[in-house]
Amino acid sequence: MRSIALFCIWFFCCSPNSLQAQDLHNSIDIAHYSFALSVTDLSNEVNITANLHLNRRDIKAPVYLDLVGKGTDGKGMLVTTVNTVSSNQPLRFVQEKERLVITIPSSLDRDSSLDLVISYHGIPADGLIISSNKFGRRTFFSDNWPNRGHNWLVSNDHPSDKASVDFIVTAPSKYQVISNGILVEETDGKDQTRTTHWREEKNLPLKAMCVGIAAFAVQYAGMVGSVPLWSWVYPDNKDKGFSDYSVGTEVLPFFTDHLGPFPYAKLANVQSTTIFGGMENASAIFYSENSVTGEGKTRQLFAHEIAHQWFGNMATEADWQHLWLSEGFATYLSWMYIEDAFGEDSMTALLVKGRKKVIDFFAKKQSPIVDSSVTNYLKLLNPNTYEKSGWVMHMMRKQAGDSLFWTALRSYYQAFGGKNAVTDDFRKILDSVTGKNWAPFFDQWLYGAGHPILSKTVAYDKVKKSAVITIRQLQPNLFSFPLGFLITGEDVSRKSVRVTERETRVMIPMNSLPRNVTLDPQFQLLFEEK
Repeated sequence: MRSIALFCIWFFCCSPNSLQAQDLHNSIDIAHYSFALSVTDLSNEVNITANLHLNRRDIKAPVYLDLVGKGTDGKGMLVTTVNTVSSNQPLRFVQEKERLVITIPSSLDRDSSLDLVISYHGIPADGLIISSNKFGRRTFFSDNWPNRGHNWLVSNDHPSDKASVDFIVTAPSKYQVISNGILVEETDGKDQTRTTHWREEKNLPLKAMCVGIAAFAVQYAGMVGSVPLWSWVYPDNKDKGFSDYSVGTEVLPFFTDHLGPFPYAKLANVQSTTIFGGMENASAIFYSENSVTGEGKTRQLFAHEIAHQWFGNMATEADWQHLWLSEGFATYLSWMYIEDAFGEDSMTALLVKGRKKVIDFFAKKQSPIVDSSVTNYLKLLNPNTYEKSGWVMHMMRKQAGDSLFWTALRSYYQAFGGKNAVTDDFRKILDSVTGKNWAPFFDQWLYGAGHPILSKTVAYDKVKKSAVITIRQLQPNLFSFPLGFLITGEDVSRKSVRVTERETRVMIPMNSLPRNVTLDPQFQLLFEEK
């Protein structure tokens, strides 16, 4: 998702009602959404007719769906009718604060599948951002992450329930519409409107579904294999935008070469006005309106969001505490792209910067990467999820070797593309590919908080003509890790030792006391030195 450095600090508090309702959604699985929506310039009200094809695991239970109802401020969505497709039979429903409860009559209990038609309207409290861009032009952009989509889309707003989707948008004809998937139809109406129909046949989490409605300049950027790339930018900065966004054709091949074919039918890189620096919507990535500068500084951002097309959109975390399977993967893969494009020094600079963020964050909050205590999911957008997870993947790579590391990523994607996974699913694949037990590594780096905090002392034993290097772990919980160090003086030596104890002493034959000892000179360990 968005690079954390570009994330606008803005928090959305999940209500207890929303969290309690989520447990009830295990009784349904939505297979397909079709959202027909209309917007105008006369007001911010949106009219939506949603067709949902869902499977019921418990045919005796009501159907619980997420949807934010109308609040005292007048924002929110008001449901008017709920029907079945087959019989057009009106169904009883109750709209609560953040959910819609539909009573299914016993006459429909024969079938485990159900097709519902839900009509509703209102001014979205969130999730669909209706505003003006920096040029003063009106825009409409979905902004569903993490579970904000149910502010305007009736849904099962949880990453574990993935579905295909159609968006059929009727808007003033001066606007263009971008969404997931392929363009099915564009039809001009008699009332200065245009209806645009996009369809995505791959199953997506709601967070990766999107609609963008604005005045755009659109440019075909080129093909990568069989995938067309398009740049959608604001007309007011189209020359700079087309230049900046053209890097998509240079970034995408790195991922197709290493991970396999791009999973969707097209890739649109879209300038947008939302709260994030970048949002990895499947096949239609939204970037901040300020990402267009004309200075060509979009490469790392593009690499991060493009990596999400594989990890986050296709292979999706089963629950929010496993978000590092999206964000950590995208963070580290963007670093690897920078290393490939610009060299090892560029990667080192990212590692140094990332390590500092991790250390600074830990000083304020001691929490693990896989953190089930967080219920305000926007708070997961922190250095643990991004930079620390990136560092964890870097250590995996260095311990496994490049070839096995890439094989593990591809194997994980092949196993879970189109599905959901938890952290232990990836560990099992890493075990299988490398022939090594990674459980201790995962326990200390992902399920446990913190990192090694090290001190060193250097002495010289004249009798044994050896430098004596003592490494101490200062943090309460001991870590186990390989540690390299560089010794300079009359002699220059590189050594590595396995650190497992509170104190580790190493003797290195040398002719004199070393001038300097540098811990981890090759940047292969996340640690802090005191």
